[in-house]
Formats: sequence, structure tokens, C-alpha cells
Amino acid sequence: MIALINLTPDVREFYRHLSPPSIFELLALPGRFAVGAVKKSEDGEGAIPCGIMIWSVSDGQRFVIEWIYIDKDYRDEGAGTELMKAAFGLAKENSLPETAIRFRGEWTVQTYDHPLLAWLRNWHFNRVIETPPHWDIAVDELSAIARASGIDKFESSVEDIFSYSALTGKQKNELENIMTSEETAARFIVPAALTNIDKEHSFVILTDGNITGIMLLCACKKDYYPVFIWAERKASMKRLYSYLAYMTEDMKASARLRFLWKSWLDYEDGCRVLKDVTPVQTCLVVADSNTDFSDDVEVYYA
Repeated sequence: MIALINLTPDVREFYRHLSPPSIFELLALPGRFAVGAVKKSEDGEGAIPCGIMIWSVSDGQRFVIEWIYIDKDYRDEGAGTELMKAAFGLAKENSLPETAIRFRGEWTVQTYDHPLLAWLRNWHFNRVIETPPHWDIAVDELSAIARASGIDKFESSVEDIFSYSALTGKQKNELENIMTSEETAARFIVPAALTNIDKEHSFVILTDGNITGIMLLCACKKDYYPVFIWAERKASMKRLYSYLAYMTEDMKASARLRFLWKSWLDYEDGCRVLKDVTPVQTCLVVADSNTDFSDDVEVYYA
């Protein structure tokens, strides 16, 4: 028998194993709530946590399922169905209109064939929006490989590395000229990023006072997006990636580098640690349900 419980702070730890740390941390943010599914023993004396759903209300207009997961040992026993019924019931309790439930998630490639998305279609989640593919590298993984490769003991040489914030006005003008030149403009993905870059984690290589390498990153929540990578010669390109691997020691362990161009991950142009890292191609999928809320959708908690 499957029962549902509200995951109050005192019982959440029993459900931590059902979600990645970065997802579970959502519960620390304002406006995030969770419902847990438990498998009750036949005698009713014991209960095993077997599923979790984290949810929020966006702008007071839409019920958002941030995360839903069923332990693989307890699938096909109705836990997912009960959690989805809870979503519809909670949306109704929050006086949200019909078609107001949204599911947010990330999948690896082959999105349309993903079994979870196929299951969601059974609940009439029919509208799907995808972002362009991107390639993720976990910062803690890259940091560990960098340490094993000795890159964490990075040393300066004739080519000196400077953060963006340390550049002079003349050097910033030189940087902008390089980025907007006919040769490199096509590699500048986000033109507006120059005013939004993470000055702490963006850097350049200077050789005899001239810029010979550029690595610009934008930060968004826990993600770092390389938006411009350029080097005058191959040695400088490898040095850019080596320093990027070294610098990840100062980033949050839960952070990830999100590359929008796979070509920027090619080992020939990059750092030797990249050959030991497998980037994960992902895309963001948001599906809206067009299921009407019926009067018989209620939520019962154990």
C-alpha cells in the first residue's frame, strides 16, 4: 500500500537518497515544498520511503513540479500515480486554474523517447519546449582530475594570466576589438555577455602586455557559461583550459561548466584533463498539462 506524507523538515532526511544533492537543496529555498511516498508493510507497522515530489508555485499562477522520483525497487506499484494525483490536488488547493501544472526537468539526449516524458504524456503533459543542446561538466569532477594531473599547482610563466577585473582600460578595448573582429565575431555567442560576465572567473593571457588568449564566463545560479574562448596560438589555448581546470577549485562543488558549443570541448584545442571527462549533453524540457482538475482529485496523507 502506498501512502503520502508532507515532508516537513524533521522527516526530509529520510528522503535525501531519492534526489541528487543539488535537487534536494531546493527545499532550502523559499516557496519550495515536498511530498513523500511511503510503501507500507502489510501489517501496517513499518513504512519505507519510496518516492518524492518537490514543488512550488510560480508567480502565483502555475504549479511547478520541480522534481519527482520513485525508487527503482518500488516502481510500478502506484507511487508515481499517487504523487501525480497529489500535484493536481495541491494545485486545486492553491486555487490555480486549469492547465496550470508545469513539469520542469532535464534529460540526456533522446528526450522524446525518455520513459519519464512518455509517462508524463499519460497525464496529458503535451506541450514541450526545448532549449538548444548544451554540454555539462561537473566542476567537482574536473577539479579532482586537475588535482590528479598536478594542474592545481598552476604556475605563471612568460605568459601571465590576469582576471578581467585587473585589465586596464586599454586592454579592455583590445579585448573588445578581438571579440568583434570579422575573424572571431562568429564565435561570440552572446554579444550582450560583455556587460554580464563573471569578472572573478573570466581571465585573459597577456604576452608582453598584449592579449594572446581570452576565456570569458557568465554565471547563472550554479552554472558557469563559457561565452567566448579565443587564443592566438595553440599553446595559449591549452593554457586557457589548464587554468580553467585549476580555477574550478575556487568554484562551488555543486557548480557545473555549461558549454554551448561542443567544439569548445575538443581535446586538441583544450587541456589534457578534458580527455578524462565525459560531458553530458542535456536540454531543458518544460511540459504543460492540459488535464482538467476534477472534483474527485483529493490528496490524502498518512
